Amino acid sequence: MAGFLGGLVIGYVGARLGGPLLGLYSAAVLGSSTWHILNTHILTLDAGVAFWMSVGLGSLFIAQRDDATSAEERGWMWAAWAALALAVLSKGLIGLVLPGATVVLYTLLLRDWSLWRRLHLVAGAAIFLVITTPWFVAVSLRNKEFFDFFFIHEHFTRFLTNEARREGAWWYFIPNFLVGILPWLTVFLWTVRRMWTDAAIGRNGFSWQKFALVWAAFIFVFFSASGSNCTGVDVGRMNAPR
Repeated sequence: MAGFLGGLVIGYVGARLGGPLLGLYSAAVLGSSTWHILNTHILTLDAGVAFWMSVGLGSLFIAQRDDATSAEERGWMWAAWAALALAVLSKGLIGLVLPGATVVLYTLLLRDWSLWRRLHLVAGAAIFLVITTPWFVAVSLRNKEFFDFFFIHEHFTRFLTNEARREGAWWYFIPNFLVGILPWLTVFLWTVRRMWTDAAIGRNGFSWQKFALVWAAFIFVFFSASGSNCTGVDVGRMNAPR
């Protein structure tokens, strides 16, 4: 369901940004990509967190359109913050860390400092905390070991060390990407340079195409740098008898 809804969301975002044809192409490409199909048939948390992060990314793009009204910008940015909160509840802090780091990297690369004024940080942070805090507080009160296990072990320890024993070479995710993007690999390789050089920049200075490339590249590098080739919560281990 998360994978199917993800395709609909990407199609809707594409239609809002570039018309019905872009929406159709966006949904079709995602829905026919090998790794997206496989990921939606594997019982992990990945499809859920990918869905909510996609909703957050798409909401940001719609909010930053040149023709977006002040009310639309505010509403869609609130939706983006809510989506990131649900991504955190799906699989941990990566639901916030990855989008946040992408915003920082994007603004450094493009010098698009005005974007920060349109993120609605105060209201967004309030929405984020209202959605995430109750569950974290409740589960921490019921499980005294939760804070250390979830925030320390399942994020920092797994990322910085090979404690989870999921070691891999630095190029671990390259073959995953090359196979996972099939049958669109040749299209990607043929157009990736123009995706950046020909990307349109709006009157407000924002380029959703360049942001999307920074998003994809940063997440790829982030997980490649992980000591365990993955981060997030291992629910099987968390629920194992003690």
